[in-house]
Amino acid sequence: MKLTILTASGKLDGLDTELERYFRLASKPLCKYFDLDDVDVTLSPYEKGEAPSSGIGGWAINRYRIEIMLDTDRDDVKSIIAKEFGAVLAHEVNHIERMKLGLPGDTLAENLVYEGLACHFEQRFNGGVIPSLFTGMEDVCWRNLLEEMEPNLASKDFNFSEYFFGTDNGRFPKYAGYWVGFNLIAQYIEEHGVAEEIALSFPADAFFP
Repeated sequence: MKLTILTASGKLDGLDTELERYFRLASKPLCKYFDLDDVDVTLSPYEKGEAPSSGIGGWAINRYRIEIMLDTDRDDVKSIIAKEFGAVLAHEVNHIERMKLGLPGDTLAENLVYEGLACHFEQRFNGGVIPSLFTGMEDVCWRNLLEEMEPNLASKDFNFSEYFFGTDNGRFPKYAGYWVGFNLIAQYIEEHGVAEEIALSFPADAFFP
């Protein structure tokens, strides 16, 4: 993988050393899992007020590029890089590997699996530490959430923000879709004894009872 820090805004000035260090620490083991020679990773700042509470986020734009964004207005941005950069990169790399397989990804079920696989791999890559996305969600019953989502699992017209980011109507808690997907994958792998690398290639329907 190749890292490019986007510097025109000046928002990432002074962070080069930390970003390059934690990129190297994460990319080396990730390249042992997957062939990532043709992947570019770009770093850019969030617009003010748009960053999540973690201060960092990522986006697998396509199978060749990952964008990672930072809340550079936070005083603890360097500790965020140290704690979260590798986990976010692992999450997005898993997305790219799923993309390479050309599996469909339009329905709610397919998106639950897509995000669940990435969250599960993120946890594994991060030494078993549960993704920070789920802080405070440990007691939320994912099966109840899934039951409520079931009527729309085959829908391609679902509102992604409602299921995955939470919306003002309060139907689902924030990050509900990620939480459901993560637990769905964890349950499947535990019950079937399937290696994570093999599960990555399964169609979404395989993970639902």
